[in-house]
Amino acid sequence: MKEDLVRKALGDSDVPKLEARSHTAKPRPPRKKPSRMPPSNVSSCTYKWPSDMKRTVQLPGNKTMTIPRNAEVWLVGIVEYPEEPLATFENTHRTPTAEELAMLNKRVDERLAKAQAEGKVNEMGRNVGKDLAKQATEGIQYTAVSGIGDAARWESKSAQLSVLVDAVKFDVHASVSENAAENERTAQAIATALIEACE
Repeated sequence: MKEDLVRKALGDSDVPKLEARSHTAKPRPPRKKPSRMPPSNVSSCTYKWPSDMKRTVQLPGNKTMTIPRNAEVWLVGIVEYPEEPLATFENTHRTPTAEELAMLNKRVDERLAKAQAEGKVNEMGRNVGKDLAKQATEGIQYTAVSGIGDAARWESKSAQLSVLVDAVKFDVHASVSENAAENERTAQAIATALIEACE
């Protein structure tokens, strides 16, 4: 994703020089167990620039601190689904049920309990792991987006748009405003511009 593509999608020629960073993951060793998911050898591209946004961070002792936050656009999660791409995309980009979340939290707790029994984590580490897993999964909500690629889903908690084009899936994360609707519009504009640029 080139800087001019991001600028075009943002519709703002006054965006300051974007700090760009690209990353290509190293190939992972073969899996021990077969999996239907594609390998995680994905590339990513991140753009950041100064903004007026703030974020609050939690400090020890129930204290918080507000710090400046950059505006950011990420292009991540570029993978190819080798088999049944639409079914794979729809299955992995849907809102989990309460039963699925409960089962996931139970599995996390079982694995952490095993790690604690083996001396790999202590009680505090186990509790932190459970809290992190719960925070990561609570509030996940996918919404279908029409008119972009073969299928697209917006996930509001992470401010991320996932798009499927043929057998390739990519994600656009946009954090350019405190307004969630503006972030979604920005992600959609970037995804549309990217698809058009690749045609």
